Amino acid sequence: MTQHFTIVNERVRANCLGAVARLPLDRFEVTIKVKGKTPPQRRYWHTILSILAPYTGYTLDQVKHMIKEKVLGVEKWTGKNGKTYEMVKSSEDCDVEEYSRLIDATQLAADKLGCKLPDPSFYGMDLRRE
Repeated sequence: MTQHFTIVNERVRANCLGAVARLPLDRFEVTIKVKGKTPPQRRYWHTILSILAPYTGYTLDQVKHMIKEKVLGVEKWTGKNGKTYEMVKSSEDCDVEEYSRLIDATQLAADKLGCKLPDPSFYGMDLRRE
């Protein structure tokens, strides 16, 4: 059984609390997390990355990797062999704020290279409300 509640009003909050209160003890795990990135944010970021990449001389994946590294940083861990590994953090679990920082960094990089990016409204997106 999986239920997902996005707390947008008091009625949803009450429904969520009721669902949790009815759960049997010691059988379920409840997770609360910040709302994730929005689909329009994801579409817009990937769109502007594809516009920016040719201006950089790098592939789209390389540009995406570089921006994620700058904004999100890297994760480090030690393997069973004792060797330390690094990996750029994934954007998949970013919240709205983190994803906004990815978009801002991409727009800044484009501006420095003279690459004109379309406003999100050009694609019918309003990233402030969605």
